[in-house]
Amino acid sequence: MSKALVQGFGSIGSRHARLLKEFYDEVHIVSRRDLDISFPCHSSLKKALSEKPDLVVIANETHLHHDSLCSLKQLNFSGKILIEKPIFKNKPNLNHNMNDKIFVAYNLRFHPIIQKLKKQLQSERILSAQVYVGQHLETWRPLSNYRTCYSASAEKGGGVLRDLSHEIDYLFYFFGPPLSLSAKGGHFSQLESNSDDLYQISFEFANSLVIQLEINCLDRNPKRTLNLVGEHFCYEANLSKSELLINGKLSTFSNEVDLTYINQIEALYNQDDSILCTAQEGLVVLKAIELAELSSQKNGEWLEFK
Repeated sequence: MSKALVQGFGSIGSRHARLLKEFYDEVHIVSRRDLDISFPCHSSLKKALSEKPDLVVIANETHLHHDSLCSLKQLNFSGKILIEKPIFKNKPNLNHNMNDKIFVAYNLRFHPIIQKLKKQLQSERILSAQVYVGQHLETWRPLSNYRTCYSASAEKGGGVLRDLSHEIDYLFYFFGPPLSLSAKGGHFSQLESNSDDLYQISFEFANSLVIQLEINCLDRNPKRTLNLVGEHFCYEANLSKSELLINGKLSTFSNEVDLTYINQIEALYNQDDSILCTAQEGLVVLKAIELAELSSQKNGEWLEFK
């Protein structure tokens, strides 16, 4: 009998649990709260692991990810682990191996447009690129007060640089780690939060490719776009609408809201690690996040990505 365990039952934890149920015979929850839900619920990770799950999903607040991972190691859990993005709030001094069974939930890799571009870019030299993602924080979790969500709290690991780091991950998935970066960002709006709400980052990759990225939680017209100019092809992607324009020819893809999450779970369930973001790749994204913060503190200074 296959079993999965989800630690944390907020908006993303509940989504994971609902979708895991389509693949695993049993889905259990670990939560500090007293929940009235249909899933078996445990008050501690130790108790929950007595159910012998095959997969554990760490979906609590970002600043708790590292402690959760350490607890799983101390309790000798040997199955697969999926950590919600970003992998940690800040890079800790790791006293354990980040083995090949630990993955980070950058599910946007599983978007059909991202997968098509991944294949196309293997034989196409890109000359310039602009990436944008923006959605107003008030609309992220419509049933919750944004002021009380972890996304509004820098201490808990919230803020656009971490919450919307999917774009950083898929750019590295396409092009590998950058050579250097320059960034400006912080809290600029009247949102009642102390986390960053806007970042603009320039990445320098090999072959003199410079990519401009803007991420914000201010746009009241939500959009997620990617524009690539290559030697032979120009790509204009709207990930929110699942539309891709290649040299003027439009292709549409499935726009099912849960599709990328389902594909990610299916890969985990079927032991297909080829697309999943590894722990090491997740740490590279976290390194870029911390370097972007440092660059912003230095007034946008270009910093080498070592």
